[in-house]
Amino acid sequence: VLIYLLTMTTFKKTGIDTYNTSKTQLTLDQKQWSMLSTPVIVKEFTGINYVDACPGSTHLTAISTGPKVVIYNCRSGRAVSTISRFQRTAYGASYRQDGRLLAAGSEDSHIRLFDSRNNDQLRVFKGHTGPVRRVKFLPGCPQIASFSDDKTCAIWDIGDEKKILELKGHTDFIRSGCVSPCSAHLVMSGSDDRTVRVWDLRTGVTVVTLDHATSHVSDLICYPGGNVLASAAGSEVRIWDLTAGKLLSKLCRHHKDVTSLALASSGSRLMSGSLDHHLKVYDTRTYSVTHSIECVAPILSFAVMPKDSGLVVGMIAEGKGVLSLQKKVHDAKAADVNIDPINFKNPSMKVIRDYQPASLSRPDHLLRKFEHSKFLDTAVCHKNPAATVALLAELARRGGLQSALAGRDEPKLRTLLRFLYKNFSNPSYQAVLFDITMVFLDVYSDQITANSPLAPHLFRLQEMVTNNCQQMKEILQLEGDLRLLTATYEQVATTNRCIEQPDIFSK
Repeated sequence: VLIYLLTMTTFKKTGIDTYNTSKTQLTLDQKQWSMLSTPVIVKEFTGINYVDACPGSTHLTAISTGPKVVIYNCRSGRAVSTISRFQRTAYGASYRQDGRLLAAGSEDSHIRLFDSRNNDQLRVFKGHTGPVRRVKFLPGCPQIASFSDDKTCAIWDIGDEKKILELKGHTDFIRSGCVSPCSAHLVMSGSDDRTVRVWDLRTGVTVVTLDHATSHVSDLICYPGGNVLASAAGSEVRIWDLTAGKLLSKLCRHHKDVTSLALASSGSRLMSGSLDHHLKVYDTRTYSVTHSIECVAPILSFAVMPKDSGLVVGMIAEGKGVLSLQKKVHDAKAADVNIDPINFKNPSMKVIRDYQPASLSRPDHLLRKFEHSKFLDTAVCHKNPAATVALLAELARRGGLQSALAGRDEPKLRTLLRFLYKNFSNPSYQAVLFDITMVFLDVYSDQITANSPLAPHLFRLQEMVTNNCQQMKEILQLEGDLRLLTATYEQVATTNRCIEQPDIFSK
């Protein structure tokens, strides 16, 4: 009984969440991507042209930048090793499906094959006459597909370094390409001639040609089933049915060129990265945007780690490469409450053992002791403006605002005035801050002159209030104009309905 009476007579805490912005319920995609850690930003001296995640690891990724390929650990955010066997710029370093081999093209038209475990160079494929932009491993067979600026694609045998097949048909540079994940006979290439070609390696001819018409093709990705292809050209992403050769959907969610595509969540999500600094996440069933991620610079390439365990984004800023590394973190906090069931008449009743009275925060302690001046100092110095406004509102409700403001020195008044004009434009705070300003003027209107050090702060606050009043007048005028337009539209619509309605008595 004594504990019950004590809990009923304890001091009521001040609620500081009153003025916080209400949080909307997060979707599943928002929850998933919000679990990523704070980005680790790494700067490279040269631009990053391609990023590829290692399929056999949840934390290793290959970055093609300048005359080297750098292997990064997504968990630690540090470089693990560097492959510098290139004489000129390295392009499109990609892992084999098991993650044990790594192949990369280069500006010198050669393709190099490496052992990803020790970075030893195993093969060098020579035969292209232009830079090789992309290199992909064919699934289930020891072969490599390459895509070059010499307007050709080539198929190479890993065992003897020989060119097995050369695919001709494009009329401009080939900057992107991919292979079917479920068939070793289908290869897709995207070119600056604004077309995507689907090649059958058994015959060496084009079986489907997809026309973009608007811009050069910057990236391609094939869905796990092998029947759907996503291509990026300009600011558009197009979804194609490879079996019928028809366009399924056109996604226009970026306002600058889309540079990279990737699949996430076991193929149920498509992601696109653009020069507009944004990553977009689409549901592959409806192709609606489920989430958007903002980056610090224009995106050139990105990769999603296996099992969505991380995100690596290659960007460019002021001509230099910028790399963002994020890993997924799990923040599960267990409730620290000791609750045991007890056998009373109601078996569902529970009691909290070892009762401890709730501790009060420093502002509540000061408010409880009627130390309003110190309470005001603590409130104004709070880092969260919403919490400060909530504390000031509680002080005003208890009638202690005037006593807290009286007798304050110049530095404290300057701090208060600075908070007022910085936050007065927030509509959620205006009612409380207006009352505080009026009380402040009542207390100090006779003491502050034009030469006072506080005068500039008051003038700035006055300017803020004047601007807000002018904005309110403009909003009210706009509201009146909209009402007039709405009323006119409704009148015209009613007149048209009356004209179109037949007269049943005319006959």
